Amino acid sequence: MRIQSVTIRQLNSIQKVEHDRVFKLIGVLEYVSTKQSSWLFTLRDSSGTANLIKNVIVTRRIESQEERIKRETNEFLEIVSDIPEPKYDYGKYHRIFGNYNPERKMFEVDSIQLVDDFNEITTHGLECIWQHIQNNKSK
Repeated sequence: MRIQSVTIRQLNSIQKVEHDRVFKLIGVLEYVSTKQSSWLFTLRDSSGTANLIKNVIVTRRIESQEERIKRETNEFLEIVSDIPEPKYDYGKYHRIFGNYNPERKMFEVDSIQLVDDFNEITTHGLECIWQHIQNNKSK
C-alpha cells in the first residue's frame, strides 16, 4: 500500500488509480452532514474544495425472543440512533486518508484526524509538490 499526498486539484485531475493507493489530504473542514449510512464532508485546501464521504457501519444488537417478550411486556424501549453524530472541529485543519474513485469523482474517507502541528501542513504541501514533479518526470 502506497500513501500519496495530494491537493484537491491534483486529486480531481487523476484519471486512473492503482488499487493499492491511499491518498492523504490536509485541509480545513468546512461542513459535515449525515445521510442514511454515511457522513458527507466538505474540505477546503489551498487548491480548491472537495466533497468527501465516509461510510458508517451501523451495528444493532439482535435481541433474543426472551428479551423481545420482556421489552414488549414491560414496554421497555431503548432508543438507538441509526448514525452517530460526527464530532469534528469546523474551521480547523484535518488530516484525511482514503481512496479515490475517478469514475464517480468520489473520495471515500478511511480516517480523519485533527492536525495539531502546523508544520505538518507545510510538509504536506512540499510532499504534494515533490509528488507532482515525480509524476511529470515520466511523461
